[in-house]
Amino acid sequence: GSMAAATFSYALIGVLGARSSVHTNDNMLTALGQPHMPALTRLCAFLFGAIIIGFGVPVSCLVIRYNLQLSNTLSSTGATLVATVAPWVLSWPLYQGHAALNVISYAGMVVNGLV
Repeated sequence: GSMAAATFSYALIGVLGARSSVHTNDNMLTALGQPHMPALTRLCAFLFGAIIIGFGVPVSCLVIRYNLQLSNTLSSTGATLVATVAPWVLSWPLYQGHAALNVISYAGMVVNGLV
């Protein structure tokens, strides 16, 4: 019941988002921030990028660092390096061109192929 409703809602939001613009590209936030879009849409696209993505990454880094350190998996320095430095260093090359899209597509193909 609830899983089907959540799946349907998720798919509906995706379809409505895709249908909201005639010319979309790989980055939906870029499409929503175009000058021909309504001001409220551009504002929401900016706020999503700044608030959700911008503040979400540091919080995730802190939680991961805390868990690694609390479980005695790594020392304080090691947990800091693994949780805060490594993700930025490893993800930086993926932001160049379509590298991130290629990795995500390949990972989805491999994971969904197993299912």
